[in-house]
Amino acid sequence: MASPLSPSTYSAHILNLIVKRVMELIGSVAHIRESVDYWVATPKRYEKFEKTALDENVELGKKLQLDCKTRWNSTYIMLNIAIPYRKVFERLDELDRNYVCPPPDDWIFASTVCEKLGLFYDLAELFSGTKYVTANLFFPKVYEVKLKLKSWEHDEHDTIRDMSTAMIEKYDKYWTDIHGLMALAVILDPRLKMTMLHACYVALFGEEHVGSYVTEAHQLLTDLMKHYHVKEQDFCGYII
Repeated sequence: MASPLSPSTYSAHILNLIVKRVMELIGSVAHIRESVDYWVATPKRYEKFEKTALDENVELGKKLQLDCKTRWNSTYIMLNIAIPYRKVFERLDELDRNYVCPPPDDWIFASTVCEKLGLFYDLAELFSGTKYVTANLFFPKVYEVKLKLKSWEHDEHDTIRDMSTAMIEKYDKYWTDIHGLMALAVILDPRLKMTMLHACYVALFGEEHVGSYVTEAHQLLTDLMKHYHVKEQDFCGYII
């Protein structure tokens, strides 16, 4: 029998499912990918890229990195590195007749996508254990994701609005399976307790539903305490 996933591992897995679902909608970043691919294809080309950056007074903090199309976090890293070099790519469009720079609209949209993916990239690092976030912080982070997704419903870009709809659909499908467990960690945190839980549930499910969810979380905690109380009695009886 497989061992159950920890809350952090499960949260990271859900996060990946949500973001992967919408990567197919982001076709415009393909032009950025093609540009990166062109300039990292050979050492000679990349030398030309570096020289042009120097000529344009653009600091090369990180080397261009081509993404893996099936890994959204890889796409985020590629965009995060490439976008600050837009001026270099545009200059190379004038210098290299075999290269076509992405149009301005693609750069603007890619910047928007990169900014939004940054939220999920940071959360994925936390949930994966890179920074060892404690369980009591999972729920507020999940709550933050839902608020961000809902705010994207009114974005000026149709694709971003479609992203929001697709992400919220996956969010509601998967995170309802674990929010009860994360709620217990919030209640047990003396700094958060029921106040934070109530605020998060209002944002996630609306004022009209918050009572039932808070009651459910409280009952879950009560049942858990009763369970451990019985276990403790059994253990003490065995020792005697």
